[in-house]
Amino acid sequence: MAGHLSLSEFEFVNRYADIIHRPRLNLKTKPNGECVFLEGNECGIHELKPKHCVDFPTVWRIRDLESFCSGQRKALRKDT
Repeated sequence: MAGHLSLSEFEFVNRYADIIHRPRLNLKTKPNGECVFLEGNECGIHELKPKHCVDFPTVWRIRDLESFCSGQRKALRKDT
């Protein structure tokens, strides 16, 4: 992702990630809780997005996911 954004790994981590329990990184979120790379309804790094993003929400096992994920709420409404 860093290379795609023409950044060094150091710059990428400082700008777009939070270090959680070294060496794990989490992508930062906007003040409203959205991913920093979300642009409208599209992923700004879709072709490069990490596996946990690709797997979200179908592979994740999170209780009450729809209570905090607007995308999941929309998906559930479409199924009914």
